[in-house]
Amino acid sequence: MERRPTEIAALQGVVVEMGRMSGIATPINAMVMDVVNTAELAGEGLPNLTPNALRRELAEGPQA
Repeated sequence: MERRPTEIAALQGVVVEMGRMSGIATPINAMVMDVVNTAELAGEGLPNLTPNALRRELAEGPQA
């Protein structure tokens, strides 16, 4: 099956941008976008992360 780019920018990216323009933080949306973009660039396919897993990642903060 041919790998196609995801629609993450059209979905989560718009929410993140609208939040930024309105002064509203959208950390979960930004993290979802980052995780999917990272997996897409690595050619790993979409990660199978639950909402709770994303919340744990967000609570841990950025990894150096």
